[in-house]
Amino acid sequence: MAEALMSRGARVFGIDPWYTVLRVAHKHARTHQMDICYLAGAGESLPLDNDSMDRVVGVDVLEHVLDVHRVLAEIHRVLRPGGVFFFDTINRTWAARFLAVILLEDILRIMPKGMHDPNRFIRPSELKVELESLGFRVASMTGMGPIRINHRLEPVFGLLPSTAIMYLGHATK
Repeated sequence: MAEALMSRGARVFGIDPWYTVLRVAHKHARTHQMDICYLAGAGESLPLDNDSMDRVVGVDVLEHVLDVHRVLAEIHRVLRPGGVFFFDTINRTWAARFLAVILLEDILRIMPKGMHDPNRFIRPSELKVELESLGFRVASMTGMGPIRINHRLEPVFGLLPSTAIMYLGHATK
């Protein structure tokens, strides 16, 4: 995501708690002459100044963090007034559990076993309440999920009319 945003003209800071991931991302960006600042840090304690970001993008992040409220509070802290938080995450439903854990991890083995803890999946209504409690204005959320299978028998994701599996949205500070 960092590279995609940078290629569209954004000044990008990529943050991840795993040094191995950061090294690989930094090397890849450097190889492709992309000026991305990668920083080590967890969502619960972002290594950024208050009111320093126009946009924060959390793709496939919220369902992995230990303290969603703290992460959202940190995002609110680093966003400038009027800044926007873009997100996607997995809904806490049986359909999402089947897709993310049973299908992708257990059957197809596209993702490492244990990557997803269904107890950390977040219902849209819960996320909306958390965001609003911090002062965000939350836009409507849109469903996403598998829309077809590609030639490698992997699911291809896209927009769906239902938030039953995954959803995306944005909130403004």
